Amino acid sequence: MRAFVYAKTRERWRNAALTKLEELQRKVLGHDRDIERLFEALRDLMDPPAGPRPKIGFRTDQP
Repeated sequence: MRAFVYAKTRERWRNAALTKLEELQRKVLGHDRDIERLFEALRDLMDPPAGPRPKIGFRTDQP
């Protein structure tokens, strides 16, 4: 009888551990994608603009 109870308890623990491991794996994969998107955005911000930027402010050369 004890062996049966022990086996059943061990099976429950194994199933719970597998469920938690799968949840953790999904979270980590989600974070990896988010971190990669963050780095891509930072790289885009660090690239210099394609052409010359227009000057900002009041212009006196216009009629």
